[in-house]
Amino acid sequence: MKSDPSYPQRFKEASDKFTQKVEDTLHLVGVHGIERPILYKGRQVYIEGKPLFENRRAEQVLLRIAEARMPEKYKPRVEQTNLLDLDPDKLSPEILDKLAEHLINKALAGKPPEMIEEARKRIEAGETVTIEELERVTKPEEPKE
Repeated sequence: MKSDPSYPQRFKEASDKFTQKVEDTLHLVGVHGIERPILYKGRQVYIEGKPLFENRRAEQVLLRIAEARMPEKYKPRVEQTNLLDLDPDKLSPEILDKLAEHLINKALAGKPPEMIEEARKRIEAGETVTIEELERVTKPEEPKE
């Protein structure tokens, strides 16, 4: 390999042929499918003396081929939304609940369990809650001298 100057080119050609073979096989499986025998209790099913087969296509393969060859049309899309542009009145109650739960968990991360419990009680009661107030309420009283 090291002494043959034509080796890198031949290796690239072999790699390209292999890649083409893989693509051709994927195309066949996606477009034409694979014939699979229909079995019953582990034995091939026959109808009028002829073996019965089903043709299975791989739709996921076709989707991947479409994504690769036509990315402008079939690429996976991710929608990003700027939270500052959101109108809370247009969000569903489920989304609002998830957002509130996330913000509460983030605000109370690392806080003592009694503070988290107190916050949950007040939120359930519909009260306004601040971290400062929770710290005042849940702070253990210091012994008086």
